[in-house]
Amino acid sequence: SGAALVLTAPNGSQTDSFTYPMAAANLSYGRQSDGSPTGVNFSVPTPRVTNSLIIVVPENLYINELMADNLSDTLDNYLELEDWIEIYNPNSYDVDIAGYFLSDNPENPMKWKVPLTNPDSTTVPAQGWLLFWADEDANQGVNHTSFRLNNNGENLAFYSPDGFSVADQISWSVQLDNVSFGRFTDGASQWVQFIETTPEASNNGSALTVEEAHNAGTSLLAYPNPVRGGWVRLSEWTSGVVSNMSGQQVMSFTNKNQLNLGHLAPGVYLLTTTNNHVLCIMVQ
Repeated sequence: SGAALVLTAPNGSQTDSFTYPMAAANLSYGRQSDGSPTGVNFSVPTPRVTNSLIIVVPENLYINELMADNLSDTLDNYLELEDWIEIYNPNSYDVDIAGYFLSDNPENPMKWKVPLTNPDSTTVPAQGWLLFWADEDANQGVNHTSFRLNNNGENLAFYSPDGFSVADQISWSVQLDNVSFGRFTDGASQWVQFIETTPEASNNGSALTVEEAHNAGTSLLAYPNPVRGGWVRLSEWTSGVVSNMSGQQVMSFTNKNQLNLGHLAPGVYLLTTTNNHVLCIMVQ
């Protein structure tokens, strides 16, 4: 509803003050340029960066799959086993992502810039994929980043050339070796773990692990899994739906910590909770 902010030095003297008016939701109010006396509303707030930032709206692109513990899965162009990141382009046209940024540190969004020197290696084809090696070895080519991925969990973000606007981002918890973490289908909101990895290929139809991860970064456990007696117990009380691998909902549940799946045909099912846990359950 409007107020005045005062910045006071350790000796008690006033260093600066700034008065802002009543604000609408999701608009910021700031100096028209850094340090200027004129205040204006910003429809695109710019925390941590200059108020004079020229916004570059990112193309519709996705971090589609990643591997944070590559022990024997896929070799890079130097025949080395390195972490990798896959970018997916759902558009009907190619997108050169030279000048975009990848970072595993939210406080340093411009940690690694996709080089501008080789568009043949930095263009994501229409409805296709492009792989980057997260190996701290940028001298091995334009597709090698300056950082590695942490298999114990962290955040990965993909920024437009302004180094601020987020094209996509994902956080994860502990990752198993040689198991990738990716979108259930290309560009989908659900993230799962794949025992059959698909670098630079579609995630659709790839083999899943039995226990899946979820967006909040903590595992929901189900046991026994595979389910043989009909009943499965969950590690917490929750609500959600169960779907088959074709995406068809086969049951819903509210505030349960155990489910009777005895009526389901043998196969693999996805349990999705209202707070975005995704768990793969095998019924035998």
